[in-house]
Amino acid sequence: MYSVGLTHAYLADFGGNSARLVRADTLLAELWGHPSADGQWVYFGGYDQDFKGAPYRIHPDGSALQLVPAFQNDGIIQAHPSPSPDGTRVAYFREALGSRNTVMRVLNMATGSFSALDVPGHSPEWSHGDTIGYIYAGNNAYGPIRVMASNGTGIRTVTRAGYELGITWAPNDRFIAARNASTGMIDIVEVSTGKTAPLSWLGPSFYDPAWRP
Repeated sequence: MYSVGLTHAYLADFGGNSARLVRADTLLAELWGHPSADGQWVYFGGYDQDFKGAPYRIHPDGSALQLVPAFQNDGIIQAHPSPSPDGTRVAYFREALGSRNTVMRVLNMATGSFSALDVPGHSPEWSHGDTIGYIYAGNNAYGPIRVMASNGTGIRTVTRAGYELGITWAPNDRFIAARNASTGMIDIVEVSTGKTAPLSWLGPSFYDPAWRP
């Protein structure tokens, strides 16, 4: 799955075939797609004609487009939904003072309650367990990588260097891949130590990595 700039998202196969994720012209853009662990849903930030974002989900076949269950739209831009491995909760950002100065929420889609509310950060990415990684941007397009428990506790800064929005977890949750804002390289970051190693063979022209499941 990929997006073309700040416009529509597409699903593609290795044969080169692709189709719009949202087949109807309901939204102006679909950004930051996240498939659910069971493959039944694709979560994404859906942007309306005024470019106001909200967390949506849709089946991969293009059916059942909907706001994520229990989400209350208050007109403030909220996007980048990342579902929990068990599919019961979703993490997303909400603008606070600007497009990069954001906070994060973790919503229980059955009850409407929040296990984490307004934790400063951007681009939450759920691990395969109970940890969420994110960028502590602070009104910038990049910042250090932090991790927290899904209830917003145990916040820890992993890197001193700044990384661009859009990170991805290794299947064993030992590593995170992210684009270094200073070098432009995709780094592999060891979560427990903060040690980094660049994927130098890629060069500085790649963005928003996604780890193979």
